[in-house]
Amino acid sequence: MEQPVLSLRTLLIGNALALALVLGLQALFPTTLLDFELRIIDSRFRVRQALDLAPPFSERLVHINIDNYAKTQSGTPLWEKQTYARLINNIAAAQPEAIACDIMFVNWAEQSGNEALVQAAINAGNLVSPFLVDPSPDAARAPAALALDANPRLTPGKAPHAGGVLVAPFDALMEQSAGLGFV
Repeated sequence: MEQPVLSLRTLLIGNALALALVLGLQALFPTTLLDFELRIIDSRFRVRQALDLAPPFSERLVHINIDNYAKTQSGTPLWEKQTYARLINNIAAAQPEAIACDIMFVNWAEQSGNEALVQAAINAGNLVSPFLVDPSPDAARAPAALALDANPRLTPGKAPHAGGVLVAPFDALMEQSAGLGFV
């Protein structure tokens, strides 16, 4: 029995319709595919790296981002601030140009270990601490210490307004950080 052969035109039309359907669903329900996107992003970065399409890594920049997997593997699901301070001090010993910390150390959290974190930021001299912006139009004004009003004005619609801050580092850490970056 002979297998039916599809023409190239039929295959192209079918693929175009499938792509249009996926893009249409994404436009109508933007959060529907978000979970899928988050699940495959690491794989896409690995493939890009394997194909030599990724930008080169810089050994002058260190990004600290401790995920649940790392915490589980360490056997300590909740790390004390002293642990993070030791990590920052160990990284600083290698003299990177900048240490970007993607971990929120906030005023309302447990206060023990704050001094160790501040001292680690002082020792490193190049720690960039994160803060979480609020893009909603009715966001509360950001603390003056963040100096968000110094940012250049953007044409409306080009980027979300980031005038409000949901979460910021505790004050002493914010003062001793070499810079602040938003999440």
